[in-house]
Amino acid sequence: MSSVINVRLNEKMTLRFVELYRDQRLLWDKEHEAYNKRVERLRAYRRIADGMAVEGLGVPEVASKIKNIRSTYLQELKKIKDSEQRLLQLKQEPGEQEHEQEDAPSPYVPKLLWFPIMDSMIGGAAVKRLYSSPSAAEILSVDYVEEDSSNYLFYADNGSGDEGTSTAIKRSHSSTTDYPPTKIIHYEQQQSSAELFSRYISTSLEMLQPRLAIQAQKEMHDVLVKYKLIEYDQSQQR
Repeated sequence: MSSVINVRLNEKMTLRFVELYRDQRLLWDKEHEAYNKRVERLRAYRRIADGMAVEGLGVPEVASKIKNIRSTYLQELKKIKDSEQRLLQLKQEPGEQEHEQEDAPSPYVPKLLWFPIMDSMIGGAAVKRLYSSPSAAEILSVDYVEEDSSNYLFYADNGSGDEGTSTAIKRSHSSTTDYPPTKIIHYEQQQSSAELFSRYISTSLEMLQPRLAIQAQKEMHDVLVKYKLIEYDQSQQR
């Protein structure tokens, strides 16, 4: 008997799910004081399930979907990296400079609505691992306290805050089996969203040829100046 129901969410529902996941910081921020507290994590899963209010989406399903979404996010990062490498190889081919503007394929850009949110949450560590690891299996591994969602058939919290009054009924594998503590790999401390994004930009620029990196920096600077001017104009109108 399977304990996890395959609840399908459309793109907008998945976006909502990721927003709720972001709000439960203890589930993804390794510096959060409750990051390793199992009961608190279960309660956070329950809050996500309640916020979604989708039939069949309970604690086990939430844990499973988080794992799947993180895996999809990392796969998208790998597509970005592969796209950058293909473009770099094309630019290095003889005669490519002559046809660079006409024939060069566009870099891969994720179209998932929720991708920017996940990128702001875990992008720094994920990008660092992606560009430093030669192993696809390691790149796509899940970097968080992974819950075995199939172990939880039911979870109830009476709101008392007492760990002993919360119920987690596990599916029995063996009456004598002791589960080892989850191994947590710390790649880097969780940074603010702006710091994570800056790391992502920095890593991406390093993959470009020097001339292209300079051009990219100039264009990004122009965009920032544009919005700084907009912000200034708005402040003057108040």
